[in-house]
Amino acid sequence: MLKSEFEAIGKELVRRGLARKDMPVDQGLIDVARSVIEGYDGGKVHDRVVQKALQECDGVAAVEVPVWARDKSMVGHVDIVCADKDENGFARITVADFKTEDEVKFPRFVPQVEAYARMLESQLSSTADVHVECVLFNKDAAWRWEPGALDRLATTDPVLKQMLDNEIKKRKVKS
Repeated sequence: MLKSEFEAIGKELVRRGLARKDMPVDQGLIDVARSVIEGYDGGKVHDRVVQKALQECDGVAAVEVPVWARDKSMVGHVDIVCADKDENGFARITVADFKTEDEVKFPRFVPQVEAYARMLESQLSSTADVHVECVLFNKDAAWRWEPGALDRLATTDPVLKQMLDNEIKKRKVKS
C-alpha cells in the first residue's frame, strides 16, 4: 500500500468515528512510551516500552501473548493485553500494539492489530461476556477501535477492500 493510501484509510477511520484518538484510558501507554524514548540509552525501545507498561500501567494483564487462528493459518504476538471495564462497566480486553513509527503510519498496522484481536476473540469462550478492542500507540498518540471497523469501512469502497485483503494475505502463514 502506498503511504497516501494508508493516510487516507486512517483519516477515514477517524472521520467516520470508527477509530477514536487519544482516549484517556490509553494515556498511560502513551506516557510509558514517551518516558522510555526520552530516556533512550541505546537499548531496544520496543521491549523496554512493553516491559515498563507491564510494571506501571493499570490493567495490563500480559505482554507478548501468542495468538493464532484456529486453523493455524495466521499467528502473531500481541504486545500488551489489558483487562478492565469499558465506559458502561462491561468487561473489556484490549489488544495493544506499540509502534515506533509516526502516527501517520498507524493505518498500515490496523489490519495486523485487528487480526490479533480477532484471533484472541476466537480463543475466548463464546459464552464470555467480554468485548475486545484494539489500540495502536506510540509516544505521541493512541488509536482505539473495535474489531470490524475495517470491514465496515471497506463495505463502502471496493478499492479499499482489495487493498486490505492484500495486506491480510501478506500476514498469512506460509504452508
